[in-house]
Amino acid sequence: MSSDKLLPWAKPLLISSTLTQATIYVLRPMITYRALELDANAAQIGLIASVYALFPVLLALQFGKWVGRMGEAKFIIYGTLAMLVTSAGLMVANSILWLSIAAACAGTAHLACNPWLHFVHRARAMTDTLVSIHSVHQLVTCLVQ
Repeated sequence: MSSDKLLPWAKPLLISSTLTQATIYVLRPMITYRALELDANAAQIGLIASVYALFPVLLALQFGKWVGRMGEAKFIIYGTLAMLVTSAGLMVANSILWLSIAAACAGTAHLACNPWLHFVHRARAMTDTLVSIHSVHQLVTCLVQ
């Protein structure tokens, strides 16, 4: 498909989705390995992993409102940039506290540039089907691993 046939929001979505997925699959294990380098115990590693998800859960509704006000394309761009900046912050984190803060920021940035949030907003008619497919995908992925 040529880029001139894409909808205006599709190109930023595809770029962001690619960058986000590439970053996340490197970032999540890097957080754990960095925690191990800093001599974190199992409870601390669990806490770091949980703060990655905590702030996105708390901020999801507010982010939805911001997407409505700012528009999807700007939010995708800002979220992707935030993800890149937080990745750099994770690389230089030199204590478990700073690693936890950077992990929380990374989780929040991941929510901000989450392609599902924007795609589902654009494709309201297919929302139920897409969410169902995504849920089944998550379930099958967990069972296979």
